[in-house]
Amino acid sequence: MEAPKAVGWTNPTATPSLGTGRVVFTAGSTISIDAPAKEVFDTIVDFRRYSEWNTWTPRLTFTDSEASDAAKPGASGILETLTDSGDDIMKIPIEILELSYGEEECKLAWKSKYLPWWAATIERVQTVTLKGPDACEIKNWESMGGLAAYAMKLSWVSKQLGAANVRYLDELAAFVKKTVASQDVPATA
Repeated sequence: MEAPKAVGWTNPTATPSLGTGRVVFTAGSTISIDAPAKEVFDTIVDFRRYSEWNTWTPRLTFTDSEASDAAKPGASGILETLTDSGDDIMKIPIEILELSYGEEECKLAWKSKYLPWWAATIERVQTVTLKGPDACEIKNWESMGGLAAYAMKLSWVSKQLGAANVRYLDELAAFVKKTVASQDVPATA
């Protein structure tokens, strides 16, 4: 049986501080996988292990060394993002906007502080929604607003983000599947 694949979308999608009326464009993706929702979300927020599975954004380091691996709203960090060519890494300052563990849905949201707010508001949201004891749906989107977002929408940026968001979820699903499978292997005496 073939593994599920992520599906991209471009419908304007709200973020914590961008309502749909202010969104110039969105690059998002979704996938449903057979894995516990909490385990999937724990993988998403385990930033120390990003390089093990995440080829697009292989590292997020928090600038407060006291809380280097503890994300919380208001925390600032540097997200290392591989460019489309794969030759360069952009270091993008981000701020965590939301981190919540709910019974039915978990959510992580951050905003880029790369450009001033009047030029572009760039926010990324990731949700994991419970679909059963060992099944969940993951949604992942980046929405942009502001003057620079119009240029980004017309350039290669929107297509690159769309492809990268799909790849991110495909890599996450493969990593989680491998991790779950290794936990299901019975110990031998």
